[in-house]
Amino acid sequence: MSERRLKLVLFRAWSMAKLHEIESKLKQKHPDRVDQITVVIDMLSNKIYYLNKHSLADYIYTLKTLSKTFPELEELIPDAETVRQLYDEG
Repeated sequence: MSERRLKLVLFRAWSMAKLHEIESKLKQKHPDRVDQITVVIDMLSNKIYYLNKHSLADYIYTLKTLSKTFPELEELIPDAETVRQLYDEG
């Protein structure tokens, strides 16, 4: 596996782990919204699993939109340098 490909794989792994940490926090904070949280987490898990440089903008837009409802999701939005590195992968 090339170093460039490895960056995306590591980013997806980190994002998935962080997402599940956030899921636990959200379910504790909003026990009345567990169904909504589950739907959001499932959708983001799918986006992360299939994430590539062509779908990165959609992923960021989705996070930005969902963070209006659940601000904790902003933690998953990559900084500009990370995005640049992921786009430079190929």
